[in-house]
Amino acid sequence: YVRTPSGACVNLLIDFNNCGSIGYVCSSTYTSCSNGACSGAPAVQLIGGVTISGWGGTVNVDDAYVSISLPFSITLYGYTTSSASVQSNG
Repeated sequence: YVRTPSGACVNLLIDFNNCGSIGYVCSSTYTSCSNGACSGAPAVQLIGGVTISGWGGTVNVDDAYVSISLPFSITLYGYTTSSASVQSNG
């Protein structure tokens, strides 16, 4: 998040009207801002995080990759699943 000259706080990684830099508006040929770049993919912002404790992974989480079972199903881009892959680097 960064503060604009007007004082508003915006996320340059996902804000369609401040995509990658303050005031950069994606053209109408794009549908979203993803990682600071205009994109044609549908915009997705997950809210209402759920804590998943006791996932059974290793203590070391540096450069780790695990698959976990979720206590709920999630649908993204028309695909429904109750598992997720989690990867860390750092």
